[in-house]
Amino acid sequence: EELNLSGNALTSQGQLGQLSRLRRLLLDDNRLRTFSLRGFRRLELLSLCNNELRHFPAHAADAPHLQVLHLGGNRVRAGFADALPHLRALRRLDVGANGLRLALA
Repeated sequence: EELNLSGNALTSQGQLGQLSRLRRLLLDDNRLRTFSLRGFRRLELLSLCNNELRHFPAHAADAPHLQVLHLGGNRVRAGFADALPHLRALRRLDVGANGLRLALA
């Protein structure tokens, strides 16, 4: 139920979405530019720190049990507004070191 593929220089998630029983997926320190949550119905923790992501992971509605999402050390600046409403179980979101700018109005 846990898979750690950190530090493997991955550039694509390939067929990982077919591993539908995964609860914890660690993909830190790779070269992923995009990521889709399609197929991860049971996923509770996803760590994508230190990749090359520019957008929030796609298909958030496909991960209804996701509680912890680590996106630190990427360049994620888009996709939050579309994805976050679907992540109702989310308890922790790490977006540190993404160069985000927050405008309070």
